[in-house]
Amino acid sequence: MKPVAVYTALFGSFFSYAEPAPGGGFDAFVFSDRKVGVTWAMKKTARHVEEYYKIKSHLFFGPWEFSVWVAGALKIVNADISALVEKYLADADLAVLAHPRRDCLYKEAEARAKAGDTGFRIRDQMTRYMDAGYPPHNGLAETDLILRRNGSNDLRHFEELWWAEVVKGARASLSFNFVAWKMGLKYAIIPGTLASQGFMVREMRRERETV
Repeated sequence: MKPVAVYTALFGSFFSYAEPAPGGGFDAFVFSDRKVGVTWAMKKTARHVEEYYKIKSHLFFGPWEFSVWVAGALKIVNADISALVEKYLADADLAVLAHPRRDCLYKEAEARAKAGDTGFRIRDQMTRYMDAGYPPHNGLAETDLILRRNGSNDLRHFEELWWAEVVKGARASLSFNFVAWKMGLKYAIIPGTLASQGFMVREMRRERETV
């Protein structure tokens, strides 16, 4: 067993062009409702399935020192996973990229609502955060890539609180910063973008229906 577990989740009628690539100094896993190559597959068990696995890493990867969530729309091109983990988890239990365009959760919510995301849920979510005193321009994480040091009690608590937000109807990517702020949890920021760190965002195609 290698010290790093890299994982993703693919559910429903979408599929990606490639499974998580094995090798490269890490163990690769996929949570899915169908067979995906030779990686580990699990059946769908929750309403917010991809978010569940994305958030609750501690339930599945306790034996590994580190876990790395890679969204299904990402492809590992030439990213050095071991080097990323070693560098950005040296003094932190959690590391993410900063959002490439915005530094404010509220501005991101506005942009998503204008783009046609579920407006009323986002408005309710943002209203709760304003009432709780969450400040604007307090940073915004890019949660398509998440590095974690497993075994931390604070990290487990963070994941439970983050999942509780999703259960309330909150968007996972719009609740990360709020939960970290509420806990006072410090995390590392990986500089640059997904592309500059060796990842490629690829198209997600919908499967053709079969008769």
